[in-house]
Amino acid sequence: MNNKTIGIVAIIALVLLALGYGIGRYATPPKIVEHEIIHEVQTKQDDIHTVTVVTEKPDGTKTTTVTQDDKSRIEDSKTELDTKVSSSATNWKATVGIGLDASNNFNRIYMLTVERRIVGNIYVGAFGTTGKELGLTIGATF
Repeated sequence: MNNKTIGIVAIIALVLLALGYGIGRYATPPKIVEHEIIHEVQTKQDDIHTVTVVTEKPDGTKTTTVTQDDKSRIEDSKTELDTKVSSSATNWKATVGIGLDASNNFNRIYMLTVERRIVGNIYVGAFGTTGKELGLTIGATF
């Protein structure tokens, strides 16, 4: 393999890598993160009823009775749900590799793999090598 072929493969690999990154960056579905925020606000409404009874007896003594009825209310905290949207895992994956061909004097072989997420963490893709090989891949992330 000459240097011109290696250069062409490297340029194609870089272009495909940039293209895969660009598509994967803008094609990712949003990931929704929810946070529960508790605001503690106490509201007090005073409702105190005071009754003062003064009783005067015939001998001239006075008796004072004070009665308070407290119907005050305190309203407690409020809870809010805050939702933020951020990007999740990428849907595209590109890999560039180098290997040796043991059957052909250990010549270098370059490889390019492009994979796409289909369901959950399952990927399918295709690969090609400078040894004129093409193939399909299936994989999973864990």
